[in-house]
Amino acid sequence: PRNEQAKVVGFVGAKGGVGTTTIACHVAMELQRQTRGRVLLTDLDMTGNTIGFVMNVTMPYGIVEASDDILHLDEDRWEKLVSPAGELDVLQSGGPASREEMQPKAERVRLLLNFVRSFYHWIVVDLGRLNPFSARLVHEVSRLYLVSTPDILGLNATKSAVRVFLEGGFDRDRLALTLNQVSGTSFTGPELEKILGVPVDAMLPECRRDFEDSLLNGKRLGESRKFQKQVAHLAARVAGLEQAATQTPKSRLSFLTGAFHGAPTGI
Repeated sequence: PRNEQAKVVGFVGAKGGVGTTTIACHVAMELQRQTRGRVLLTDLDMTGNTIGFVMNVTMPYGIVEASDDILHLDEDRWEKLVSPAGELDVLQSGGPASREEMQPKAERVRLLLNFVRSFYHWIVVDLGRLNPFSARLVHEVSRLYLVSTPDILGLNATKSAVRVFLEGGFDRDRLALTLNQVSGTSFTGPELEKILGVPVDAMLPECRRDFEDSLLNGKRLGESRKFQKQVAHLAARVAGLEQAATQTPKSRLSFLTGAFHGAPTGI
């Protein structure tokens, strides 16, 4: 195990269907590519095994088994629970957990994340849509990206989610917004920050056709040049790399025309 502790980066949707999972997957891959560090991609969205589908991995184990086994875990046992996906390790959700008894215990998930932090440089967590379970886990992340859309419903859901986080004691400086499904707008970054209460840290372009082609061709992820470029900028900011400092203008964001749905199913 490493002596250093991994930085935990979380992605949570202000509402459903905003591409939270796809963003988490791409950022995890970019973090590994840019930093060459060991990266764990973790699915804590208990509505389905979405990361397993996107990353094309199948394992009989997931977060429930790992958290249930927390008292007996060592590095060898951990390696049997995760799935290799290229240069990443993936811990799946294991499928829908609609019944309360099937939900992993939040406290055990916290212990699990703390346990494996010495094994990795980066841990990217897909928290799914904001709900009581994900709200209990956000304090475990070093940086939380709230994913939403700039339409009225999205902005309203974003403002509500920000209020939930701040009233729950989450540090505002650790919270940022990633907007998807963006069409042309004259809002400036400071204006949006004033409306929503958090800075807009990333914009992602429309790439539905690229994702549809990638699935038809059996590729794991879409390869839109524009999308990959923007995700690379976001990952660089997450990693604190020098080139990231010039990528997001402070005065006015350059909003891209189009709508980003993450993947054909809006995951």
